[in-house]
Amino acid sequence: MAPIKALFLLPLALAVEKKPTDMESEMEEEAGGVVITQGSFDPLVLTDAFLNVWSAIPLTSSADFRISGDLVHMVKVLAARPHLPVECESMWIGQPVSLVVNHAADKAADLYAKAFVGGFVNVGGMVSLATKLADLVKGTAVTGAIASLTANPSAVTLDNAIDAILRSGTVNKIAGNRRWTPKSIWYWLTGKKTIATLTLKHKPEKKYGAPMAKFQCVKNEHPGEYGTRDRPAYVAILGKDGEMIPLNSHRLQLIIMALA
Repeated sequence: MAPIKALFLLPLALAVEKKPTDMESEMEEEAGGVVITQGSFDPLVLTDAFLNVWSAIPLTSSADFRISGDLVHMVKVLAARPHLPVECESMWIGQPVSLVVNHAADKAADLYAKAFVGGFVNVGGMVSLATKLADLVKGTAVTGAIASLTANPSAVTLDNAIDAILRSGTVNKIAGNRRWTPKSIWYWLTGKKTIATLTLKHKPEKKYGAPMAKFQCVKNEHPGEYGTRDRPAYVAILGKDGEMIPLNSHRLQLIIMALA
């Protein structure tokens, strides 16, 4: 298959691209090809900072959070730091935080639209994504976790369901069952990766494309709860009865898995 891929890519060899530094290439290799960057015009590669330094995922008006790679390794990198909350600046409280995804599966947008219809990402939509992923596997642990999440959607039951799905091998099953379409074959030939971006930009479609979902930047009313510590504001999933569930790298795993 490699010679065939090389033949297809030959006309593309003339394209001039910015070459990564040796350090960036080494970090990308260690992360399974996944790259985390921030910034819009000359983005900084911060994969190592995510894996070893950050106590939260910082999101500002000038620094978007972007993670790119193949879906399986993206989920594994996020799993290395599962409890990092996504923080936002206090000046953005009440404003939307858009999730834009490039090079995702054809039906991902439809799945997101049905899960998060009519507004900000909420725990009900997360239940929908978890249930859809759980359909791929069989097992009493997953079934029980999904049943608990459906009956009582909360931060705790959501995390338990995500853990059960991850332990079930769903990520590898998704990769193995992925359907090859003309678009996905072209992405494979050209080496294009899935890119997920969290941004505070009011019109993200001008730079990245139409958002698939929108979260909300909220005031931290309960410092220390769910790992938010003393952060003034964080990106939230809307829970039932006014509960605000912080978006963190663990919950991002569920969203990334659903892209497939």
